[in-house]
Amino acid sequence: DKKAEWDDMNRTLTLTMTVRGLAQNMSDHWEAKILAGEEFSNLDEAKKTVYFHFTADGQMGRIQGQDRIVLPEGCSKPAWNASNRTITYIIPAAAAAKTDGDGGSSPALWWVLFAVCALGGAGMLAASFVLKNGASAAEK
Repeated sequence: DKKAEWDDMNRTLTLTMTVRGLAQNMSDHWEAKILAGEEFSNLDEAKKTVYFHFTADGQMGRIQGQDRIVLPEGCSKPAWNASNRTITYIIPAAAAAKTDGDGGSSPALWWVLFAVCALGGAGMLAASFVLKNGASAAEK
């Protein structure tokens, strides 16, 4: 499930995808490790969504973006642990039994991790094109 949308008016690239297997089953809860570079912004418990911001320097300048991680339906007690950079939550036993067969990780959350990384990379790529085209137009 991948989708890319370019908003020309706001000069914004939005990538949406499902990343499976990000979290690991820790027996009494699930835990998803978040990569360095992603800065925690907000946890919306009602929407089961965690927001992160990132800033990176590309060839054409600084790029800023936002990543959203949507937690599985039915999860409870979502939390952000800044000290070890993890998102934790609980899934009811019936939902927890539905794994990819390895007995320890949810394939859906690996896709979330992939999405976080891909969104950051795609944002930097898009910004470099926008900035390059802006520089070319200014030279004319």
